Amino acid sequence: MNEIAHEAGVSVSSVSRVLSKSQPVSEDLYTKVMDAAARLGYEPKQSSLSGNPGTIGLFQSTVRNHIGDEISEGIRGHAAKFGWDVVLIEMSPNQILMGNAVEVLSKVNLDGLILLDTSQTEEHIQKLSKQRKIPVTVVNRAFNIPGVRSVHVDYKTSAYTAVKYLMSLNHKKIAYLSAPPSFATVEDREAGMKRALNEKGLELKDEFISVGQASPEGGYIAMNHILEKTHPDYPTGIIAHNDLMAMGALHSLKNWGLKVPEDVSIIAFYDSEFAMHTEPPLTVIAPPLRKLGAMAATMLIEMITQGDNRLLPVKTSIESTLLLRESTGILNPNEKK
Repeated sequence: MNEIAHEAGVSVSSVSRVLSKSQPVSEDLYTKVMDAAARLGYEPKQSSLSGNPGTIGLFQSTVRNHIGDEISEGIRGHAAKFGWDVVLIEMSPNQILMGNAVEVLSKVNLDGLILLDTSQTEEHIQKLSKQRKIPVTVVNRAFNIPGVRSVHVDYKTSAYTAVKYLMSLNHKKIAYLSAPPSFATVEDREAGMKRALNEKGLELKDEFISVGQASPEGGYIAMNHILEKTHPDYPTGIIAHNDLMAMGALHSLKNWGLKVPEDVSIIAFYDSEFAMHTEPPLTVIAPPLRKLGAMAATMLIEMITQGDNRLLPVKTSIESTLLLRESTGILNPNEKK
C-alpha cells in the first residue's frame, strides 16, 4: 500500500479508502490510485465467498434495546453502501455467557465478524478470533486482544463532562444510578464521575451509588434506595445509567415530593425516543450510535480487504454530546442544599 501511495502521489489513508471501498472518494482520487495500482501490478484481494465484496456477520444478543438497534442500523447502512451483505446471528444472554458463540459461529461462512454484545468475555473473543481466523471487530467495548479491533464510546469522558456540568449548576452532592456490574461500561462511567468530583475536592459517596436493572423499574428502586438512606440530606444531582432508569427515578422523586429540576437535576446516558417525552424532558449524554456502527463496519471492511489483521490490538473511542433539556437546572446557592 505504501508503494501505491508513493506511485499515485497520495497518502496511504487515501489508498486505503479507495481499495477497501469503505468510504466514498472523488473520481480523481479513485483514478489516481487505481492507475498506480495497475502500473505496479496490484490485484485486489477477493472475498473468500462467491461474489465481491463479501459477507459480514453481526453477532448480538436476542435481548434487543435502543442502543443495539441504533448501532446495528449504522453497521447495516454503511455496509450496504459498499455492497457488503450483513448476516445477523443472535444468541440468548445465557448462551453467550456460557461461551457457546464459538461453536455457533464456526458453522457460518463469513469474511469477517462484528461483535455487538457487552457480555462477551475477553477469553471468548480471543478464542473466537483464533479459531475462526477471520477479522473481528468489537463494538462498544475496548479490548486488548491481538488481531482484534474495537470501537467504543468514551464513557469516562462522557460521565466526567456530565458531572462537570452539574457542578456548574451549583450541585455538589451527586449520585449515580448504576446498572449491574455485568454491564461492561459501568466502571468507566463511575471513574469519570469520580475524576470530576475529585478535581473539586468532592467525592462520590457510597450512599450515593445505587445499583438497579437498566429499566424504569430498576431506576425507581435504585432512586428510592438512595432517598431512603439520605433524606433529607439527599443528592441534588443524579447521573442515570440510561434514560429508562431516569424515567423510574423521576417517578420516585415525585413520590418523595421532590421537583425536577428545582430540587434535583437528572442527566441520563442515551437518547431514546422516550427521553424527550418524560416530564420534564431529560437532559442526556447522547453517543452517536449509528456513527459508532458505521465506524465498526469501516474497520472490519479494511481488515478484510487489506488483509490487515494486525498483531497489536487497535482501539478507537468516540465522544458523546450533552443535549440540554429541562431535567437540569441551577440549584439556588441560598438553599441549605
